[in-house]
Amino acid sequence: MVDKTPARISEVLDNLYNTESRRILATLIRLLGDFDIAEDALHDAFATATIPARG
Repeated sequence: MVDKTPARISEVLDNLYNTESRRILATLIRLLGDFDIAEDALHDAFATATIPARG
């Protein structure tokens, strides 16, 4: 069984951000060609991931 409590989800997202955000940002910069837009996209994606799913 997978622990889907908010605390566990937050922990997983924090770990993912800490380990992968630089690589994700670099990829977004290459794809979008703009550091500021890439950084905004990265933060928007992680912010959206922390919103609880409805349903």
